[in-house]
Parts: sequence; C-alpha cells; structure tokens
Amino acid sequence: MTIILDRLRQATAAEHTALENTPPFNALMSATFSGQQYGQVLTVLHGFHREIASAMEGLHAHPVVHMLHCDTILQALERDRTTITGPQASPFNFPLSLSACRADVLACGYVWLGSSMGGKMIARWLSQQHPHQPTAYYASLAACSKNWAEFRRYTSGIQLNESETQRCCLVAKTLFEELRSAANKLTEHLTEAS
Repeated sequence: MTIILDRLRQATAAEHTALENTPPFNALMSATFSGQQYGQVLTVLHGFHREIASAMEGLHAHPVVHMLHCDTILQALERDRTTITGPQASPFNFPLSLSACRADVLACGYVWLGSSMGGKMIARWLSQQHPHQPTAYYASLAACSKNWAEFRRYTSGIQLNESETQRCCLVAKTLFEELRSAANKLTEHLTEAS
C-alpha cells in the first residue's frame, strides 16, 4: 500500500469494523438477512453515494472521480431501492463540507472504492443465497471494484503534506461514522414506527 492508503486504513479501521457490526449492515452475508434489512442498507447507502456524487459533480475528468462511476452506481441503487422499499429518504447527513480538494477526493475514493471490494463479495452472496433480491447496485459496485488497483497506483504517485493527509483521514473516518449514524437513525426510526 502507499503511504496515504496506509494512513487511511489505520485512521478508519475502527469505524469500518463498527459499521460492519451495526444493524442493518451486520445482517449482510448472514443467516439473519431479510429483505427489510436489505432495503435499509440500500437506503443508507443511497445517501452516502448521493452525497459524494454531488460533491464530485463537475470533476468527471478527475482520475479518481472517473473511477467511481457515480451515475451508474446511483442509477442502479435507485432501481434496487424502488423495487424493495419505494422512495424513502436516507438519514445520511454528512457533517463536513466536501470540496474538490485532492484530500477530499482521495478520501471519498478510498471509502467508495474500498466498499466496492466488499460489494463484489456481497453481489456473489446475494446471487447465490437470495436470487430473488434485486442486485443492480451490488453488481455495479462489483464492476467498479476493478478500479481499486488503479486507485492504488494513482495514490502511489501522490505526495500529500501532513495537513492534507489529516484532512483526508478525517473525511474518510467521518464518512464511515456517518454511515453508521445513518444506519442507527434508520433502525431507531423503524423501531419507533412499529
């Protein structure tokens, strides 16, 4: 790994693990998986992807933004969500202001493309264990995972100063924290409603 990828991995390890253990994400690839939980996962992820795609709008020529396939991923996610839950607002509310600075672009690329690696495994699991569930999002994310190696190569040539590195790590860490927070809010809301 490159220096920035090592720093990102270290800075986000605890938040990444916590997210994987947070309902409804913890039901993915488990015996407790349900269609309702899947709909909740997609709702939270829709907010995440929408936030990043919006922040990166106008940067389509940037090598990292190009790797994300923002439009394809969002369209697939919206199709799957509509099939499962119908339109539903995501509680994802990113507290930082994302910008076109390279630290923010790298952080967003790290979380998005890193999640695509897990998405590849989830796509395979869904097709084998739950073939009746819509999988356009995870199939698109799996296709996007092919860009992880390119992202690693790209970051190997990047020299960030300490301030940029700290910003990059803060943004990536906060993205994971907000994914978890949105999942908790949605779970609480659904529990109160029932």
